[in-house]
Amino acid sequence: MFQLSSRTYMNSDAATLREAMRLERIRRENDRFPWESGWQTRFPELAPLLKAGVPRILLFRLFGQRWSKIAPYWERVQSGRNKPGSDSALLHQERSLVIHALSCGWDDGCQDWRECWQSQALLQTFWWWNNDPRDIADDSTFSVCLRIPISEALVYTAPIRHEHAARRRQREIERVQADPVWRIQTFLATQDRACSPAEIAEGTGMTNLNVRVTISRDKDGCIAKVARGQYALGKQPEPLPEPLGAYVSPEDAQWQRDREEMARWRAARAAQEAAEWEEQRQELLESSCEASASLASAAGSVRPAPAHHYGPWI
Repeated sequence: MFQLSSRTYMNSDAATLREAMRLERIRRENDRFPWESGWQTRFPELAPLLKAGVPRILLFRLFGQRWSKIAPYWERVQSGRNKPGSDSALLHQERSLVIHALSCGWDDGCQDWRECWQSQALLQTFWWWNNDPRDIADDSTFSVCLRIPISEALVYTAPIRHEHAARRRQREIERVQADPVWRIQTFLATQDRACSPAEIAEGTGMTNLNVRVTISRDKDGCIAKVARGQYALGKQPEPLPEPLGAYVSPEDAQWQRDREEMARWRAARAAQEAAEWEEQRQELLESSCEASASLASAAGSVRPAPAHHYGPWI
């Protein structure tokens, strides 16, 4: 009877172990990225969006986490196209879809509808899935049908998109501030001499061990060693990103610009009036000086009477 050798058993066990590790890795990837599994079977209409290059995380946020909210807008009744007011209802559907998409992070940082290629791909997929004739319309009609819902959605979601941008900027600031190299650079930038690791630890709030490890791992020359146990600033620290303020609507921004323009106009008007008044004052002062000089010259031309005219007794 043929028997397998111990090496064959070891090889088979190694192959089984590799296969088990591969399956475990796939399972973990699916658990880590749930939007990667089952999209083609659950949402076959998303194939154009995937082909257009829309990130899968954005698809997961919209069609996975918000499917209960966008489901009434995604499926359009075919017979509603010929009903009165169906165009406005369809526009409401398209605008609602784009609003939800922009709220999920689609077209991040875009301010004009021409830049929102992800929202345009979403609307085109919506038309294709619902057999809408605008999917094959001419360019002018196609542009108008894209511009109206996306522009209105951009205006509607401007506050929440600004809030997301402010949070993202704050996370960037916190990430830079949490960098130990940046903390050491910032401390050394305020010192006019080289410092020891103990002084750096006291100034930055880090432990002495963390300071020494950070300095030893610095390969970019951000921290320069000037002597034994003495370190100075090698490169200037990275500037912190500017935090975003509160959201200001376009109307309020225009009102603020008009108010600043009126303030500048009033300041310029006041400066002009002050210059005119100073010029008039100088002219009056010069004319008064000339009048005084003419009076003085006229008074000097009259000869006074001699003192002895009144008699020797005065």
